[in-house]
Amino acid sequence: MRGLLDFADMARAKGMDEDAAAAESLGDQFRDVGLENLVYDSAQSIASHIGVAGNPAHVDGSTVEWLSWDLIDPDSEVALGTLQNYSKLLTNFGGYQRLEDDLSLTGE
Repeated sequence: MRGLLDFADMARAKGMDEDAAAAESLGDQFRDVGLENLVYDSAQSIASHIGVAGNPAHVDGSTVEWLSWDLIDPDSEVALGTLQNYSKLLTNFGGYQRLEDDLSLTGE
């Protein structure tokens, strides 16, 4: 998503408006599909992957890229819900773990 949106900016700067529009459209479509399929609705939080998007155990620190890559509005419900749910990743040592305890990326 981010790469397509960045390419659109570069193409537009070079006067390649048709290519820019195509890349931007694809980037926007990927973002929209992601938001439609990767948000755990009750917490308004981006899930680790589609297989856990409906589960309470869904929090993955890698989803921070949705925020750091400016893919969603930082004041949106989903951005705020995602940040709030990172509290599930806090460790006893004051740091963060990648996945919440009950989440598996392999289904085990």
